[in-house]
Amino acid sequence: MLKETKVYSYICDKCKKESSDEEDNVGWNDKEYAWECAEEMGWAEIDHSHYCSNCWEHDDDDNQVVRRDAE
Repeated sequence: MLKETKVYSYICDKCKKESSDEEDNVGWNDKEYAWECAEEMGWAEIDHSHYCSNCWEHDDDDNQVVRRDAE
């Protein structure tokens, strides 16, 4: 039997990398757990957008900001 299942994966709003690319799966079946996993991999939410660990950094005031040089 084959069953269709919805899965969740975050996509970096800057470089378009998928959070599930860093794991050995296609995605997660729960939105909250998908974000927990992304955060554990260094992802950040900045102004309602999501960024992989290569596309954000802390500024001099320790705020999370999008890197200007990230691709």
